[in-house]
Amino acid sequence: MKFGGWYENPGKNIGMSHAFSLILVAMLVLFFVYPSLVMTAIGTANSPPQSRYVVVDPSGGYDLWMEALNWMRYNTPDPKLDYLATYEQPKNGTYPYPESAYGVMSWWDYGHIITYWAHRIPNANPFQAGIGGGKTHAPGASTFLTAKSEEEANKVLDALGINGKPGARYIVSNSYMAYSIQPIFAIWNDEENVAYDPVLLGQNVRPDPMSYYESVAYTNQEPFLIPGLKSFTSMEGKLHILDGNSLKQYRLVHETPINPNTEGGNREMFSKNVYNILYGGNIPVENSGVVKIFEYVKGAKITGRAPPNTMVTLTNTIKTNIGRTVRYSQNTSSDGTYEFTVPYSTGEPIAGQTIFDTKPAGPYTVTAGNISKPVDVREEDVLNGGTVTLDLI
Repeated sequence: MKFGGWYENPGKNIGMSHAFSLILVAMLVLFFVYPSLVMTAIGTANSPPQSRYVVVDPSGGYDLWMEALNWMRYNTPDPKLDYLATYEQPKNGTYPYPESAYGVMSWWDYGHIITYWAHRIPNANPFQAGIGGGKTHAPGASTFLTAKSEEEANKVLDALGINGKPGARYIVSNSYMAYSIQPIFAIWNDEENVAYDPVLLGQNVRPDPMSYYESVAYTNQEPFLIPGLKSFTSMEGKLHILDGNSLKQYRLVHETPINPNTEGGNREMFSKNVYNILYGGNIPVENSGVVKIFEYVKGAKITGRAPPNTMVTLTNTIKTNIGRTVRYSQNTSSDGTYEFTVPYSTGEPIAGQTIFDTKPAGPYTVTAGNISKPVDVREEDVLNGGTVTLDLI
Protein backbone atom coordinates (compact mmCIF):
# COMPACT_ATOMS: atom_id res chain seq x y z
CA MET A 1 0.00 0.00 0.00
CA LYS A 2 1.27 3.45 -0.90
CA PHE A 3 -0.09 6.49 0.86
CA GLY A 4 -1.32 9.35 -1.26
CA GLY A 5 -4.09 7.31 -2.83
CA TRP A 6 -2.22 4.57 -4.63
CA TYR A 7 -2.91 0.89 -4.29
CA GLU A 8 -0.20 -1.41 -5.58
CA ASN A 9 -0.64 -4.95 -6.78
CA PRO A 10 1.39 -7.03 -9.22
CA GLY A 11 1.28 -5.42 -12.63
CA LYS A 12 -1.31 -2.66 -11.94
CA ASN A 13 -1.44 0.72 -10.17
CA ILE A 14 -4.73 2.48 -9.45
CA GLY A 15 -4.48 6.22 -8.77
CA MET A 16 -6.86 8.50 -6.93
CA SER A 17 -8.45 9.69 -10.17
CA HIS A 18 -9.08 6.09 -11.17
CA ALA A 19 -10.54 5.35 -7.76
CA PHE A 20 -12.93 8.29 -8.03
CA SER A 21 -13.89 7.11 -11.51
CA LEU A 22 -14.68 3.66 -10.17
CA ILE A 23 -16.78 5.16 -7.39
CA LEU A 24 -18.67 7.31 -9.90
CA VAL A 25 -19.34 4.32 -12.15
CA ALA A 26 -20.54 2.32 -9.14
CA MET A 27 -22.93 5.12 -8.14
CA LEU A 28 -24.30 5.35 -11.68
CA VAL A 29 -24.90 1.61 -11.75
CA LEU A 30 -26.62 1.82 -8.37
CA PHE A 31 -28.74 4.75 -9.56
CA PHE A 32 -30.01 2.94 -12.63
CA VAL A 33 -30.34 -0.52 -11.14
CA TYR A 34 -31.15 0.28 -7.50
CA PRO A 35 -32.15 3.97 -7.53
CA SER A 36 -34.06 3.80 -4.26
CA LEU A 37 -30.88 2.84 -2.40
CA VAL A 38 -28.99 5.85 -3.73
CA MET A 39 -31.82 8.31 -3.14
CA THR A 40 -32.28 7.02 0.40
CA ALA A 41 -28.57 7.28 1.11
CA ILE A 42 -27.78 10.71 -0.32
CA GLY A 43 -31.16 12.47 -0.46
CA THR A 44 -31.52 15.33 -2.92
CA ALA A 45 -30.25 18.87 -3.22
CA ASN A 46 -33.37 20.14 -1.46
CA SER A 47 -33.90 17.43 1.12
CA PRO A 48 -31.72 15.30 3.41
CA PRO A 49 -31.82 11.51 3.48
CA GLN A 50 -35.23 10.38 4.67
CA SER A 51 -36.53 7.47 6.67
CA ARG A 52 -38.49 4.82 4.78
CA TYR A 53 -41.43 5.58 7.08
CA VAL A 54 -42.00 9.19 6.02
CA VAL A 55 -44.95 10.21 3.86
CA VAL A 56 -42.98 10.68 0.63
CA ASP A 57 -41.06 7.69 -0.69
CA PRO A 58 -37.42 8.86 -1.07
CA SER A 59 -36.95 6.71 -4.19
CA GLY A 60 -39.34 8.92 -6.13
CA GLY A 61 -40.99 5.78 -7.49
CA TYR A 62 -38.03 4.91 -9.70
CA ASP A 63 -38.47 1.22 -8.90
CA LEU A 64 -41.91 1.52 -10.49
CA TRP A 65 -40.42 3.27 -13.52
CA MET A 66 -38.10 0.28 -13.84
CA GLU A 67 -41.07 -2.10 -13.68
CA ALA A 68 -43.01 -0.15 -16.31
CA LEU A 69 -40.12 0.29 -18.73
CA ASN A 70 -38.98 -3.31 -18.46
CA TRP A 71 -42.55 -4.26 -19.30
CA MET A 72 -42.35 -1.95 -22.32
CA ARG A 73 -39.06 -3.48 -23.43
CA TYR A 74 -40.48 -7.00 -23.61
CA ASN A 75 -44.13 -6.34 -24.54
CA THR A 76 -44.00 -3.76 -27.32
CA PRO A 77 -42.71 -4.09 -30.91
CA ASP A 78 -38.96 -4.25 -31.37
CA PRO A 79 -37.84 -0.97 -33.02
CA LYS A 80 -34.98 -2.95 -34.62
CA LEU A 81 -32.25 -0.52 -33.65
CA ASP A 82 -29.04 -1.94 -32.19
CA TYR A 83 -29.03 -0.69 -28.60
CA LEU A 84 -25.24 -1.00 -28.25
CA ALA A 85 -24.29 0.38 -31.66
CA THR A 86 -22.58 3.73 -32.23
CA TYR A 87 -24.60 6.15 -34.35
CA GLU A 88 -23.09 9.17 -36.09
CA GLN A 89 -25.05 12.40 -36.18
CA PRO A 90 -26.42 12.92 -39.71
CA LYS A 91 -25.13 15.97 -41.56
CA ASN A 92 -28.67 17.10 -42.36
CA GLY A 93 -29.78 16.62 -38.74
CA THR A 94 -32.31 13.90 -39.56
CA TYR A 95 -31.46 10.29 -38.81
CA PRO A 96 -32.78 7.74 -41.37
CA TYR A 97 -34.85 5.67 -38.94
CA PRO A 98 -36.07 2.25 -40.09
CA GLU A 99 -39.79 1.70 -40.66
CA SER A 100 -39.94 -0.25 -37.40
CA ALA A 101 -38.75 2.68 -35.25
CA TYR A 102 -41.07 4.78 -33.08
CA GLY A 103 -40.86 7.31 -30.27
CA VAL A 104 -41.99 7.27 -26.64
CA MET A 105 -43.50 10.52 -25.38
CA SER A 106 -42.89 11.58 -21.79
CA TRP A 107 -41.45 14.54 -19.93
CA TRP A 108 -37.75 15.16 -20.59
CA ASP A 109 -36.74 14.14 -17.04
CA TYR A 110 -37.38 10.50 -17.95
CA GLY A 111 -35.77 10.33 -21.39
CA HIS A 112 -32.60 8.58 -20.29
CA ILE A 113 -34.35 5.89 -18.26
CA ILE A 114 -36.64 5.20 -21.23
CA THR A 115 -33.49 4.58 -23.25
CA TYR A 116 -31.75 2.63 -20.48
CA TRP A 117 -34.53 0.35 -19.25
CA ALA A 118 -36.96 0.14 -22.18
CA HIS A 119 -34.37 0.29 -24.99
CA ARG A 120 -36.73 2.68 -26.76
CA ILE A 121 -36.34 6.15 -28.28
CA PRO A 122 -37.65 9.00 -26.10
CA ASN A 123 -39.08 12.07 -27.80
CA ALA A 124 -37.48 14.28 -25.12
CA ASN A 125 -34.50 13.77 -22.83
CA PRO A 126 -32.41 15.49 -20.13
CA PHE A 127 -30.18 17.04 -22.79
CA GLN A 128 -33.18 19.40 -23.16
CA ALA A 129 -33.96 17.95 -26.57
CA GLY A 130 -37.54 17.47 -27.71
CA ILE A 131 -39.25 19.73 -25.17
CA GLY A 132 -40.79 22.04 -27.78
CA GLY A 133 -43.02 24.91 -26.73
CA GLY A 134 -41.75 28.47 -26.43
CA LYS A 135 -43.38 31.45 -28.10
CA THR A 136 -43.97 29.46 -31.30
CA HIS A 137 -45.39 26.46 -29.38
CA ALA A 138 -43.07 24.16 -31.29
CA PRO A 139 -44.13 20.50 -31.26
CA GLY A 140 -42.61 18.53 -28.41
CA ALA A 141 -43.26 17.18 -24.94
CA SER A 142 -44.55 20.47 -23.51
CA THR A 143 -47.04 21.07 -26.34
CA PHE A 144 -48.29 17.48 -26.29
CA LEU A 145 -48.78 17.25 -22.53
CA THR A 146 -50.57 20.62 -22.34
CA ALA A 147 -52.71 20.07 -25.45
CA LYS A 148 -56.30 21.15 -24.80
CA SER A 149 -57.89 18.40 -26.89
CA GLU A 150 -57.13 14.98 -28.29
CA GLU A 151 -57.10 16.44 -31.80
CA GLU A 152 -54.50 19.04 -30.79
CA ALA A 153 -52.34 16.34 -29.20
CA ASN A 154 -52.58 14.24 -32.37
CA LYS A 155 -51.30 17.17 -34.43
CA VAL A 156 -48.23 17.41 -32.19
CA LEU A 157 -47.41 13.74 -32.71
CA ASP A 158 -48.03 14.03 -36.45
CA ALA A 159 -45.69 17.03 -36.63
CA LEU A 160 -42.98 14.95 -34.96
CA GLY A 161 -43.58 12.06 -37.34
CA ILE A 162 -41.14 10.11 -39.47
CA ASN A 163 -41.68 7.69 -42.34
CA GLY A 164 -45.29 8.84 -42.61
CA LYS A 165 -46.03 7.73 -39.04
CA PRO A 166 -46.67 9.73 -35.85
CA GLY A 167 -43.60 10.71 -33.85
CA ALA A 168 -44.64 8.61 -30.85
CA ARG A 169 -46.48 5.34 -30.46
CA TYR A 170 -46.47 5.25 -26.66
CA ILE A 171 -46.96 7.84 -23.93
CA VAL A 172 -45.55 7.18 -20.46
CA SER A 173 -46.70 9.22 -17.49
CA ASN A 174 -46.28 9.08 -13.74
CA SER A 175 -48.12 10.61 -10.81
CA TYR A 176 -45.43 13.26 -10.34
CA MET A 177 -46.11 14.53 -13.86
CA ALA A 178 -49.87 14.50 -13.35
CA TYR A 179 -50.17 15.96 -9.86
CA SER A 180 -47.03 18.03 -9.26
CA ILE A 181 -45.41 19.53 -12.36
CA GLN A 182 -48.10 20.28 -14.93
CA PRO A 183 -47.51 24.03 -14.43
CA ILE A 184 -43.90 23.45 -15.51
CA PHE A 185 -45.08 21.93 -18.80
CA ALA A 186 -47.17 25.05 -19.40
CA ILE A 187 -44.28 27.40 -18.57
CA TRP A 188 -42.10 25.64 -21.15
CA ASN A 189 -44.96 26.08 -23.63
CA ASP A 190 -45.08 29.82 -22.85
CA GLU A 191 -48.70 29.74 -21.67
CA GLU A 192 -50.47 32.43 -19.68
CA ASN A 193 -52.37 31.81 -16.43
CA VAL A 194 -50.22 28.87 -15.43
CA ALA A 195 -50.46 29.12 -11.64
CA TYR A 196 -51.91 31.69 -9.27
CA ASP A 197 -49.12 33.70 -7.65
CA PRO A 198 -50.26 35.87 -4.71
CA VAL A 199 -46.97 37.80 -4.83
CA LEU A 200 -47.64 38.96 -8.39
CA LEU A 201 -51.41 39.26 -8.25
CA GLY A 202 -51.84 40.46 -4.68
CA GLN A 203 -52.97 38.73 -1.53
CA ASN A 204 -56.52 40.04 -1.84
CA VAL A 205 -57.12 38.63 -5.32
CA ARG A 206 -59.41 35.59 -5.32
CA PRO A 207 -58.34 33.52 -8.34
CA ASP A 208 -60.71 31.62 -10.59
CA PRO A 209 -59.39 28.03 -10.40
CA MET A 210 -60.95 27.34 -13.80
CA SER A 211 -58.20 29.46 -15.38
CA TYR A 212 -55.10 27.81 -13.92
CA TYR A 213 -53.19 24.55 -13.63
CA GLU A 214 -52.60 25.33 -9.97
CA SER A 215 -54.64 27.71 -7.87
CA VAL A 216 -55.45 28.64 -4.28
CA ALA A 217 -58.49 27.87 -2.18
CA TYR A 218 -59.33 30.02 0.82
CA THR A 219 -60.72 28.64 4.07
CA ASN A 220 -61.43 30.20 7.44
CA GLN A 221 -57.87 29.35 8.45
CA GLU A 222 -55.46 29.98 5.57
CA PRO A 223 -55.15 29.60 1.79
CA PHE A 224 -53.86 26.31 0.40
CA LEU A 225 -52.90 25.04 -3.05
CA ILE A 226 -55.40 23.11 -5.15
CA PRO A 227 -55.22 21.79 -8.71
CA GLY A 228 -56.83 24.12 -11.24
CA LEU A 229 -59.23 22.88 -13.90
CA LYS A 230 -56.52 23.00 -16.59
CA SER A 231 -54.64 20.17 -14.88
CA PHE A 232 -57.60 17.89 -15.66
CA THR A 233 -58.42 19.14 -19.17
CA SER A 234 -54.82 18.99 -20.44
CA MET A 235 -53.72 15.90 -22.35
CA GLU A 236 -51.66 14.85 -19.34
CA GLY A 237 -54.77 15.11 -17.17
CA LYS A 238 -56.98 13.30 -19.68
CA LEU A 239 -54.51 10.43 -19.85
CA HIS A 240 -53.11 9.94 -16.37
CA ILE A 241 -55.83 11.33 -14.07
CA LEU A 242 -58.92 10.39 -16.11
CA ASP A 243 -57.33 7.15 -17.42
CA GLY A 244 -58.02 8.06 -21.04
CA ASN A 245 -61.80 7.85 -20.64
CA SER A 246 -63.61 8.97 -23.82
CA LEU A 247 -60.38 9.34 -25.82
CA LYS A 248 -60.64 7.84 -29.29
CA GLN A 249 -57.06 6.91 -30.14
CA TYR A 250 -55.27 6.43 -26.81
CA ARG A 251 -55.57 3.32 -24.69
CA LEU A 252 -54.09 2.34 -21.35
CA VAL A 253 -52.03 -0.83 -21.91
CA HIS A 254 -50.19 -1.21 -18.58
CA GLU A 255 -49.90 0.39 -15.16
CA THR A 256 -47.56 -0.24 -12.26
CA PRO A 257 -48.61 -1.06 -8.71
CA ILE A 258 -50.01 1.68 -6.49
CA ASN A 259 -47.77 3.69 -4.15
CA PRO A 260 -49.54 6.70 -2.59
CA ASN A 261 -46.31 7.69 -0.83
CA THR A 262 -44.54 8.84 -3.99
CA GLU A 263 -44.31 12.56 -4.68
CA GLY A 264 -47.38 13.46 -6.70
CA GLY A 265 -49.01 10.16 -5.84
CA ASN A 266 -49.56 11.46 -2.33
CA ARG A 267 -51.85 14.12 -3.86
CA GLU A 268 -53.88 11.81 -6.10
CA MET A 269 -56.97 11.23 -3.97
CA PHE A 270 -57.05 14.87 -2.85
CA SER A 271 -56.86 16.06 -6.47
CA LYS A 272 -59.60 13.71 -7.63
CA ASN A 273 -61.81 14.86 -4.78
CA VAL A 274 -61.24 18.49 -5.84
CA TYR A 275 -62.16 17.55 -9.41
CA ASN A 276 -65.45 16.01 -8.30
CA ILE A 277 -66.44 18.75 -5.84
CA LEU A 278 -65.26 21.93 -7.57
CA TYR A 279 -65.38 21.02 -11.24
CA GLY A 280 -68.39 18.70 -11.43
CA GLY A 281 -66.40 15.54 -12.10
CA ASN A 282 -67.56 12.02 -11.37
CA ILE A 283 -64.48 9.83 -11.06
CA PRO A 284 -63.56 7.29 -8.38
CA VAL A 285 -61.52 8.85 -5.59
CA GLU A 286 -58.88 6.15 -5.51
CA ASN A 287 -55.17 5.59 -5.95
CA SER A 288 -54.01 4.17 -9.26
CA GLY A 289 -50.75 2.98 -10.80
CA VAL A 290 -47.82 5.34 -10.29
CA VAL A 291 -46.56 4.89 -13.86
CA LYS A 292 -48.96 4.35 -16.76
CA ILE A 293 -48.26 3.41 -20.37
CA PHE A 294 -50.67 4.46 -23.12
CA GLU A 295 -50.61 3.50 -26.79
CA TYR A 296 -51.55 5.83 -29.64
CA VAL A 297 -53.54 3.81 -32.21
CA LYS A 298 -55.60 4.52 -35.33
CA GLY A 299 -58.70 3.21 -33.58
CA ALA A 300 -61.58 1.11 -34.89
CA LYS A 301 -64.79 2.72 -36.13
CA ILE A 302 -68.13 1.47 -34.84
CA THR A 303 -70.90 2.81 -37.04
CA GLY A 304 -74.44 2.07 -38.13
CA ARG A 305 -78.00 3.29 -38.33
CA ALA A 306 -79.85 4.76 -35.35
CA PRO A 307 -83.10 6.72 -34.88
CA PRO A 308 -82.59 10.37 -35.91
CA ASN A 309 -82.20 13.00 -33.18
CA THR A 310 -81.30 10.34 -30.64
CA MET A 311 -78.39 10.35 -28.21
CA VAL A 312 -76.20 7.29 -28.79
CA THR A 313 -73.93 6.11 -25.98
CA LEU A 314 -71.08 3.61 -25.95
CA THR A 315 -69.76 2.08 -22.72
CA ASN A 316 -67.32 -0.53 -21.51
CA THR A 317 -65.35 -1.45 -18.41
CA ILE A 318 -61.57 -1.64 -18.72
CA LYS A 319 -59.78 -4.00 -16.35
CA THR A 320 -56.13 -3.14 -15.73
CA ASN A 321 -53.28 -5.51 -15.01
CA ILE A 322 -53.40 -4.62 -11.28
CA GLY A 323 -57.11 -5.43 -11.06
CA ARG A 324 -58.41 -1.87 -11.18
CA THR A 325 -61.56 -1.16 -13.22
CA VAL A 326 -61.89 1.95 -15.38
CA ARG A 327 -65.09 3.19 -16.94
CA TYR A 328 -64.85 3.99 -20.65
CA SER A 329 -67.64 5.86 -22.43
CA GLN A 330 -68.50 8.09 -25.38
CA ASN A 331 -71.69 9.67 -26.65
CA THR A 332 -72.83 11.26 -29.89
CA SER A 333 -76.03 12.45 -31.55
CA SER A 334 -77.58 10.46 -34.39
CA ASP A 335 -78.78 12.07 -37.62
CA GLY A 336 -79.94 8.68 -38.84
CA THR A 337 -76.45 7.25 -38.50
CA TYR A 338 -73.81 7.38 -35.78
CA GLU A 339 -70.07 6.73 -35.53
CA PHE A 340 -67.56 6.12 -32.73
CA THR A 341 -63.81 5.60 -32.88
CA VAL A 342 -62.55 3.34 -30.10
CA PRO A 343 -58.95 2.54 -29.03
CA TYR A 344 -59.52 -0.80 -27.26
CA SER A 345 -60.10 -4.14 -28.91
CA THR A 346 -62.10 -6.82 -27.15
CA GLY A 347 -59.85 -9.53 -28.57
CA GLU A 348 -56.40 -10.79 -27.73
CA PRO A 349 -53.04 -9.17 -28.54
CA ILE A 350 -51.32 -9.90 -31.85
CA ALA A 351 -47.82 -11.37 -31.83
CA GLY A 352 -45.25 -8.72 -32.68
CA GLN A 353 -47.54 -5.89 -31.57
CA THR A 354 -48.38 -4.61 -28.08
CA ILE A 355 -48.92 -7.51 -25.70
CA PHE A 356 -51.27 -5.48 -23.53
CA ASP A 357 -52.39 -6.72 -20.13
CA THR A 358 -55.09 -4.07 -19.72
CA LYS A 359 -58.24 -4.57 -21.78
CA PRO A 360 -62.05 -4.43 -21.81
CA ALA A 361 -63.84 -6.89 -19.55
CA GLY A 362 -66.24 -7.74 -22.38
CA PRO A 363 -67.92 -6.33 -25.50
CA TYR A 364 -68.81 -2.66 -25.89
CA THR A 365 -72.46 -1.77 -25.28
CA VAL A 366 -74.02 0.72 -27.70
CA THR A 367 -77.37 2.24 -26.75
CA ALA A 368 -79.87 4.43 -28.60
CA GLY A 369 -83.15 5.08 -26.80
CA ASN A 370 -84.41 1.76 -25.45
CA ILE A 371 -82.24 -0.33 -27.79
CA SER A 372 -78.90 -1.66 -26.50
CA LYS A 373 -76.61 -4.05 -28.35
CA PRO A 374 -73.18 -5.55 -27.62
CA VAL A 375 -70.35 -5.36 -30.14
CA ASP A 376 -66.87 -6.83 -30.26
CA VAL A 377 -63.88 -5.14 -31.89
CA ARG A 378 -60.88 -6.97 -33.35
CA GLU A 379 -57.33 -5.90 -32.55
CA GLU A 380 -56.59 -5.71 -36.28
CA ASP A 381 -59.32 -3.09 -36.67
CA VAL A 382 -57.91 -0.99 -33.81
CA LEU A 383 -54.40 -1.03 -35.28
CA ASN A 384 -55.43 -0.50 -38.91
CA GLY A 385 -58.46 1.78 -38.56
CA GLY A 386 -61.01 -0.85 -39.56
CA THR A 387 -64.79 -0.53 -39.36
CA VAL A 388 -67.41 -2.53 -37.46
CA THR A 389 -71.08 -2.08 -38.42
CA LEU A 390 -73.84 -2.21 -35.80
CA ASP A 391 -77.38 -1.04 -36.58
CA LEU A 392 -79.61 0.11 -33.71
CA ILE A 393 -82.94 0.14 -35.58
